Amino acid sequence: MIGLNAHSVLVKWVSVVACGFAFTGATIAQTASAEEAVVKSALEAKFPKAKVGNIRKAVVGGLYEATIDTDVIYVDAKGTHMFAGGMYDLATMTN
Repeated sequence: MIGLNAHSVLVKWVSVVACGFAFTGATIAQTASAEEAVVKSALEAKFPKAKVGNIRKAVVGGLYEATIDTDVIYVDAKGTHMFAGGMYDLATMTN
């Protein structure tokens, strides 16, 4: 059986670790949201009459998948380079 002091220390330690994980998760989410905002802003500037949406990290590192009207495009995190078309997983041959 854990003594009262040891139990108290354990509970505090678990709380600190849990807060650290929550902070890290929030930081990662904020970074992703900030990058998505950069991508969206860049695309809206280049295609002002188009509807830009559905921005998310692509399965390939460093790229974001987005839609411009109904077309799927891929763009880098800075919004400076893009390509349009399908990206296929060669193992499963799925787009």
